[in-house]
Amino acid sequence: MTKLISLTEGVLGEEVNVKPNKIVAGHEPDKTNIFLQAMFQAATSGIDTAPIVRRILGLDDGEQAEADDGQDEAQAQAMAQAQAEEEAARQQAEAEAEAAAAAEAKRQKKKE
Repeated sequence: MTKLISLTEGVLGEEVNVKPNKIVAGHEPDKTNIFLQAMFQAATSGIDTAPIVRRILGLDDGEQAEADDGQDEAQAQAMAQAQAEEEAARQQAEAEAEAAAAAEAKRQKKKE
């Protein structure tokens, strides 16, 4: 939990005022909720978290350089695939909406 809080703070560049033991114990739900919202902002920010994670884990950048190159390529491919899937889903939703509108128009015409 401490590392997750540190990661969230590192991505956002601001302190999140929560205590890991209070979160785990279910205490201070208002602060936990604020933390969860901050974690969402961090997760959806699009910031590359690899350097922050390495810092938190205490890993040497030299040891991870080769692994990161492969991960960067894989991330780019995954992102491109996700964008293509999102676009396909959007187009399908538009087609379904058009079909529903056409069916409704046809029903309305029959009523007249």
